[in-house]
Amino acid sequence: MFINSLVLGTNTTGKTGKLLAKVLHGEYSTNDIPNSHNLHLIWRWGNFSTEIPRKLRVNIINDHVNSIFRNKAETRKRLIMNNVSCPKIYTSETMDEAKFPLIARPVFHMRGRDFNIVNDIDTAMQFLRNGYYIQEIIETEKEYRIFMFNQKILECNIKELVRIPKRPLHPLIKNWKNGYIFKQVLMNTLSPNTITTCQLAQAHVGLSFCAIDCAVNKNGTAYIFELNSAPGLIERKAIKLCKRILHHLEYSDNDIKQTLDGNDYDENNSSLRIQNNYDRPPWARRLEPTESD
Repeated sequence: MFINSLVLGTNTTGKTGKLLAKVLHGEYSTNDIPNSHNLHLIWRWGNFSTEIPRKLRVNIINDHVNSIFRNKAETRKRLIMNNVSCPKIYTSETMDEAKFPLIARPVFHMRGRDFNIVNDIDTAMQFLRNGYYIQEIIETEKEYRIFMFNQKILECNIKELVRIPKRPLHPLIKNWKNGYIFKQVLMNTLSPNTITTCQLAQAHVGLSFCAIDCAVNKNGTAYIFELNSAPGLIERKAIKLCKRILHHLEYSDNDIKQTLDGNDYDENNSSLRIQNNYDRPPWARRLEPTESD
């Protein structure tokens, strides 16, 4: 059986959403669900507004999601309220308790962009007035991106410095512009505490699939930074994640092979080829098999 799939995304998530639809040999839509009774799978890719009719008897990835979780600050507050370990957020009422420097980011952000280091209370208050949120800086030993489905780990990536940029940003900013990328590591790299913290975060947010950005400090305490329902992908990673998720959804090997047929990825082959290098920053294209943000 071919698994007929629909990826339900937004204009913002269109690049990776269309890539996912291509891998599944399915359709991509930003607001409409085709009048088709032949769908087997709907994957909500960052789109929390389009209603999915209850009459559709299909597998839905990220079905019961509150749109409030598009807001990174509100997500963080909800997680903290539910005793999930996260960096502390400061408001205008609690700023006097803050220890500088701090980080300011927009409440809606993606792809490791728009980090701002804040060194004084006046600057922090200005960011707050302009719709940013302010968080403490955690002294981390390791930073991870962990892909999860129904609280099961699909893949683990660690953030590594691979180059020194010509115009470096603040050393506390660890994104690809500052020379960092995610590199896949074995799942047993993660401590039980880190795994449990990620599982709790995913359960409280209600995403069946997500990529969790987190970190571990020198004492081994895990901190959740954010959960991404539409993380950055390259084709190789998209194929691998789709294969593992379809297995978790109990599709047969034959169904999965028929659906993903033609995609150039063999999970048992260590020499993995990348078909879409354009998804990576130019300097990262020479680094195999690492991934970009």
